[in-house]
Amino acid sequence: TVNSAAPTSPYVNLASASVLSNQTTTVSWGATGTVTKYYLNVDGNILDQGTNTSWTGKTDDIGLTNGPHSISVQACNGALCSAYSPVKTLTVTLVAPTSPLLTLSKAAVNSNEVMTVSWSATGKVTNYFVKIDSDIYDMGTTTGWTGKMEDLNIFSGVHNFSVQACNQTACSAYSATKALTVTEVVSL
Repeated sequence: TVNSAAPTSPYVNLASASVLSNQTTTVSWGATGTVTKYYLNVDGNILDQGTNTSWTGKTDDIGLTNGPHSISVQACNGALCSAYSPVKTLTVTLVAPTSPLLTLSKAAVNSNEVMTVSWSATGKVTNYFVKIDSDIYDMGTTTGWTGKMEDLNIFSGVHNFSVQACNQTACSAYSATKALTVTEVVSL
């Protein structure tokens, strides 16, 4: 016989009510009755969980940003669905990205020579700030720059490069400094 009743409204358990964005957490749930599908509601975004009774991962994996988030679950038996569970609140604290790794394609260039500066960090990054001597350039989420030092008004001398990664709540330390020797090309 086919069970034609909706399951009970599920219960929801959070492994922790507060997590750091780079940590793994678990949300588990269950209902009484025949369940053919669970729907996880995260801030109004419905995620089909099939018959799984838990989700484990990093909050970044499901797009959770800094702050509190509403979590509830609905259980279905075919087209018959329960009410959503009472809402649980999961608070995410966004951690600073790691200090970026900085790479210069060359250690010495002529001012009109093309070179590449690249960088990367682990974690959620909304802005990279590249520091050349005392000047700071907001590079957004771009992870590299290719061009000539003269395009940046950088001429003869040794110039120090470093980069910092930031998100909505915090910034990393600046990367280790890399030195670039620039020789100015003089036209006659």
